[in-house]
Amino acid sequence: MNFANAISRCDDNGVKIQIKRIEQYKEYTLLCEMTSVEYKTFRDMFKSIPFQVRSWYKFANGGMLFDTQFLSTQSLDMKSGTRLQRLSIYNSSTARAMTGLPEKYVAFAIASFGDLYCFSQEGETEIIQWSVTEHKVIGKWSNFHLWLKQEVDISMELIVEECLLPMGVYYQEAHRE
Repeated sequence: MNFANAISRCDDNGVKIQIKRIEQYKEYTLLCEMTSVEYKTFRDMFKSIPFQVRSWYKFANGGMLFDTQFLSTQSLDMKSGTRLQRLSIYNSSTARAMTGLPEKYVAFAIASFGDLYCFSQEGETEIIQWSVTEHKVIGKWSNFHLWLKQEVDISMELIVEECLLPMGVYYQEAHRE
């Protein structure tokens, strides 16, 4: 991920600030760069996408942000060879039936423990945490920037406590088995 390019392409100052913070810990991330064709696909998938979420997806098309997995328009990032979880799968009627996720919401990321992070297709800026076991909203943020800030803050604490390891360590361990 070219963070300088990502920062220059970001349209939202709040999100841009968080990208700069993430850059300091980039070895703990594996974000896949968004192409213009993939971005058009993303924009065409949903009727309404909050501005800050669009700003994020303008440069990142899925991957790992610390221990949170962003969903992608693709199943494979050709540049890195990384397998990705697809937006279309997690927002399909089958997935919605299994998770109880209402049509109003679009899942864009998955917490390490399986909950979904979602935005509304009804023009609202709010980000919600959807419990896949309880089938209800269990967390809310007024916008994507605040959600992203919390993700970064918590992850930085986990890094200091040595509870998160750089992505390269996970990759090496996975290929050893």
